[in-house]
Amino acid sequence: MGGKSWKTGKFLHVKIVDAFTCKDINNKQAITRSLAYIPSLLLFGLGFLMVAFRKDKRGLHDLIAGTIVIYDEDATPHS
Repeated sequence: MGGKSWKTGKFLHVKIVDAFTCKDINNKQAITRSLAYIPSLLLFGLGFLMVAFRKDKRGLHDLIAGTIVIYDEDATPHS
């Protein structure tokens, strides 16, 4: 692969923040959110599917970690 790497979040103009303060998440929340993908998948993907039915668009991993995804249309991808 090339010498350049990028994160999907920057490409899609999204940021994961604390659901209560809207500030950057801490390491504990990042690890918890990552590990929470496991039960989301083990429940036949229902942890991800619930995003389509919730007004706040939070999946099981977001609820467990206390995070929310925000969209930033003003952000530009880094070259």
